[in-house]
Amino acid sequence: MIKLLELAFEVVRQLPEDRQDELAQGLIQAAETKKRALNQAQLDSIDRGIADANAGSFASNEEIEALRAKYRPV
Repeated sequence: MIKLLELAFEVVRQLPEDRQDELAQGLIQAAETKKRALNQAQLDSIDRGIADANAGSFASNEEIEALRAKYRPV
C-alpha cells in the first residue's frame, strides 16, 4: 500500500465509527467509478490537507462539536 493511503487510514482510524463508514463508502464509490482528472484547485486542496495532517493540525473535539451543533437538524 502506498504511504499516502496508509497515512489516510491512520487518520481515519481515529475517527468515530460512523464517520469511518462514511469515508469507506466514499472510497469504495470513488474506486468503482471511472478515473477522471482532478482540477488544480482540487489538487491544491488535497495538498493543503496532507500538509495539515503531517503538521498534526486537526480540529479539537470542541471545534468538531461546535460544527455538529451548528449543522445538526433541529
